[in-house]
Amino acid sequence: MHSSCHYRHQIGKDGRNCETSKIFQHSIVYTHMYSFLQMLDLILFIMILSMIILAFGTLSVAILEPRTPLDRHIVKNVIKRPYFQMYGELHLEEFESGKH
Repeated sequence: MHSSCHYRHQIGKDGRNCETSKIFQHSIVYTHMYSFLQMLDLILFIMILSMIILAFGTLSVAILEPRTPLDRHIVKNVIKRPYFQMYGELHLEEFESGKH
């Protein structure tokens, strides 16, 4: 879209301010680009958070259950326990009963 404006204060052929017209021309591109960048940031955040959860879960299961053989129960606890601890669930009833 070619504008006949040469200065910011001029009015173009369509009756709009030239500066506003230029902003609207590029706003759709920036809106799509912004949402794409937000999605990339969200994916990066989820990847970093999952690595932290897996690292904390692996260490906590290794400390709490040192001689337990690797099975489905252990792998489930590596993911489940730190995920719920992040939201404040500490699983105190498991620790009080003695079964980790």
